[in-house]
Amino acid sequence: SLLGIQFQWTADTQAALSAAKTDKTIMSKNMKKVDNILREMVIITLRTDLTRIERTNLETCITVHMHQKESTEDLLKKKIKDPTDFEWLKQVRFYWREDKDTTIISICDVDFEYSYEYLGVKERLVITPLTDICYITLSQALGMFLGGA
Repeated sequence: SLLGIQFQWTADTQAALSAAKTDKTIMSKNMKKVDNILREMVIITLRTDLTRIERTNLETCITVHMHQKESTEDLLKKKIKDPTDFEWLKQVRFYWREDKDTTIISICDVDFEYSYEYLGVKERLVITPLTDICYITLSQALGMFLGGA
């Protein structure tokens, strides 16, 4: 479910940015969609019949989607209308590559092939602007084969 949310957000936001030059309301519509998805996930957490694992998984999805919401708000506030703008490219984006039958994770100008490693259902730390900067820095270092410790 976490990977699905990341695919959906990337696809929706990329499509909105691609259409933003001709459709002045598309970014606002995308923001509403992000809000609605987040609201629905929060409503599901109010159910009492969720198992501990289901609740933790949902909370992790909410944490990640909350960051996506903040990123979408930032793009809207800065009036970004181009999918090649750095404000979009600096986001962690998830793409399905049919030609390679794999998931690609992109950040800035670096692409990583998703390795499908399972880490279990764990609570996730909140993602802050500093976390974003760390992701960019580490991905750039890894992209240049410099590692990151």
